[in-house]
Amino acid sequence: MLLNEYETFYFRRDLTYLTYLLLKSNESKRAKQIRSEIEFVRGILSKAS
Repeated sequence: MLLNEYETFYFRRDLTYLTYLLLKSNESKRAKQIRSEIEFVRGILSKAS
């Protein structure tokens, strides 16, 4: 899968935001959900490169 530069930028931005939410989150259920979203975005970025 190839991502153009704009898609890559937005996925990296999302990854940064999700990481921020994870660090800010004290709730374990929410943190688990955020971790799975982070892994999803990382997977997309790794397939794209």
